[in-house]
Amino acid sequence: MMTRKQKLGTGIAAGLAMLLVAAVPLWAEPQAGQTIDKTNWQEVKDLLPESMLNYVKKGDYILKIGKLNYDPVPEPKFQSASESNGGKYGIDKEGGLIDPKTGKRPEYIYGFPFPKIDPKDPNAGVEVLWNKWYALFKTSQNYFPFSVDWVGRGGFERRITAQVSTMYYDGRAYRIPNPDATELREIIQVLGPASVQGIVQLTWRYMDNRPDSVWSYAPAIRRTRQLTSANRSDPFLGSDFVNDDSSLWFGKNQSFTWKLIGQQDVLVQTAGPDPVKLAAGQKWEGGQEWKSTSAFPGAKWGWDTQGWTGAPWVATNMIWVKRPVWVVEGQPKDPYYSYGRQVFYVDRENYGMYYKIIYNRAGEYWKTVMVDMDPAWNPDGSERYGLVAFTLAIDDKTDHAST
Repeated sequence: MMTRKQKLGTGIAAGLAMLLVAAVPLWAEPQAGQTIDKTNWQEVKDLLPESMLNYVKKGDYILKIGKLNYDPVPEPKFQSASESNGGKYGIDKEGGLIDPKTGKRPEYIYGFPFPKIDPKDPNAGVEVLWNKWYALFKTSQNYFPFSVDWVGRGGFERRITAQVSTMYYDGRAYRIPNPDATELREIIQVLGPASVQGIVQLTWRYMDNRPDSVWSYAPAIRRTRQLTSANRSDPFLGSDFVNDDSSLWFGKNQSFTWKLIGQQDVLVQTAGPDPVKLAAGQKWEGGQEWKSTSAFPGAKWGWDTQGWTGAPWVATNMIWVKRPVWVVEGQPKDPYYSYGRQVFYVDRENYGMYYKIIYNRAGEYWKTVMVDMDPAWNPDGSERYGLVAFTLAIDDKTDHAST
């Protein structure tokens, strides 16, 4: 039996609990024009991966909330092709893409192979990843000059320059012969400084479930050697990146096991409220070249921004906008792959990736890798391709980054 004193104590405790609940602020969703920093980070606590939220809380990131003037979805012809693919394709036991009627990979697909993802489907995770690849495949072939900068807490440290050329054989708008049955071929050439100039890496990825073929040329010894596909998870010339960090995931889907673990909205970075403008280049047999122009601002870094108080590796000229994403977990099958579990945030409409949260083989959090979202459109919007101003890898074990 409860005494009067015990009842009074219970009543006081209940009253305190009500007061405590009432004291918790109800944060509204951030609005365009608002700035989010370590003083009001609670307003975005449900809109960022945990590591990104921690960066805001400790002052590394200051977010300028913006709003898009367009809908970042693929062009109408790609959307139409995607819709027509509904129900046509399946997944084999290795995670490979197949035609269920033949049990084999189709020679060519255009559009998202899985236009409608059922979150309850056990293959939903790998279906998201295949859609991600077909968003890349439709660019047909790419040439990107790039640099990798080492950035510590003290700012810029050093830089290498390089270029990458990628030829996609599947998913192109204009189909081409594919006698070697390759999904893609990629060549990376290091241009400088002199100590690493001339290093070349070539990757062939096959349409079937075979591992990638990877070769590397080292000018210092004038030798080419064949590598295993797990070498794509080795640090790129000692940076915080690995080759498979390109576009956040540039590995072979069949080399991982995939699981859809959720869906949510997240804040992502973009260089402006409008699509990047594309200008027509040369016209080739079977296709048209499109180029980004000098109007695209690229990224401006914290270490080079006067008055910036956050981390030196932050892109300071971005606005942050909300996008719907799938959250997918990937586990490498190869025990020699450098990373362990990885969690990917993939746009539910255009299948671009925004964040990759990386754990080591022991299951401890290790890195966050991210890109911005900058779709590039031709003048009438009939051609739309993915473009990014930057890729950023933050190693939270060493408190260091590469951009």
